[in-house]
Amino acid sequence: MYAVALIALGSLAALALPAPHAFAQEFPAKTVRLVVPFPAGGAVDILGRAVATPMSKALGQGVIVENRPGANTVIGAELVARAPADGHTLLLMAPSFTINQFVRSKLPYDTVRDFTGVTLIASGALLIAAHPSLPAKNTKELIALARLNPWLPSFSRMPPRSTSSTCRTTAARRRPSRSWAAIRACW
Repeated sequence: MYAVALIALGSLAALALPAPHAFAQEFPAKTVRLVVPFPAGGAVDILGRAVATPMSKALGQGVIVENRPGANTVIGAELVARAPADGHTLLLMAPSFTINQFVRSKLPYDTVRDFTGVTLIASGALLIAAHPSLPAKNTKELIALARLNPWLPSFSRMPPRSTSSTCRTTAARRRPSRSWAAIRACW
């Protein structure tokens, strides 16, 4: 399973607390930026755009979706980490946000210290798909078929350090005696 979460700098819960009149300021006081660290047209971008309209209506303020893809989401996340911690800049994030801290030696932000989770927006499953003519009808049969025919499995893959790439690499490290064909069939 993977999940897409809305991440904000600072705690939005604090914004809901009544503030002394000297510091009182309506929230949001300006347009809210929803940073999507993926290219336009992808699943997370589509989700961000679907959320932006009702969010704008609920807040009574504009919400703009800003795509900042690159470096497996680090570029967009860094933009949000450096923004003022006033709740006006939000990050729509997928699993790569959590994975980056374990696969990159250095990040320009601290995943735990610099961000606060706000809400889970969606979840979904990663799956294996094959042409209907393939004799395997489930994962067990697919693995058996791959073992009998190591030339058979082929797959498309995501960029290095992406969620699926990280899963595949982890599987290879945990099962070094298996051939790549068997590992590919598992993913």
